[in-house]
Amino acid sequence: MKADKRDQHTVSIIRERLIQGDPFIDLSYERLGDVGIAFLSRQDLSHVIGLNLSWNEITSIGLKAFAENAKASNLKKLNLDANKIGNSGCAALANSSNLPSLNFLSLVKNWIGDEGALELVKSSSLKQLEILELELNQIGKKRISNYPDGTANLNLRRLNLKRNKITDEVLKNWIQTGALTPLHSLNLGWNLISDIGAKALSVTATVSQLRQLFYKILTFIISKT
Repeated sequence: MKADKRDQHTVSIIRERLIQGDPFIDLSYERLGDVGIAFLSRQDLSHVIGLNLSWNEITSIGLKAFAENAKASNLKKLNLDANKIGNSGCAALANSSNLPSLNFLSLVKNWIGDEGALELVKSSSLKQLEILELELNQIGKKRISNYPDGTANLNLRRLNLKRNKITDEVLKNWIQTGALTPLHSLNLGWNLISDIGAKALSVTATVSQLRQLFYKILTFIISKT
């Protein structure tokens, strides 16, 4: 499909879905790209509660446009799985004031490292965010020296870090930043964590609210009695 025809198709698809007035819009697998997301972000999305943008070839450029312009104050669930979003896109989303109602965010299978992940975990703008899915990213792959300042979002309850590249040392660094403090559920399955990392997690007071830990392929229910 030529570029101009593809753009026309993209505009047509978006308008068709929006005109229906459905509060849950599924635009997955539509290959919207950054141009399509930029167009979507300029539309009135005030009626939208759930938006699926997975498998759309979106990069950080497109996510920045969405974060800056989206008229989606009632959006609660946003799915951005299987795109090409990196740290800068996460930072733009984390600092956006346009998504005050967002409580579920999924970014499975993107290009996100520690910096982008921690920007989201510590976001002071996404005040209602409770569930953050970051499975199959690049967390732990590249060591960083400067971690984002600030405390973790106090409403964050579930964090999925499954199938990344998190080592014992990376986990210890995350613990020290206070990023895990508000969590009730943490998935660390299929990373590079040994018993050393697990022990570091178990003895720290900064995860006192943790009730459920997924470690390797096992699930631990943590007793507080």
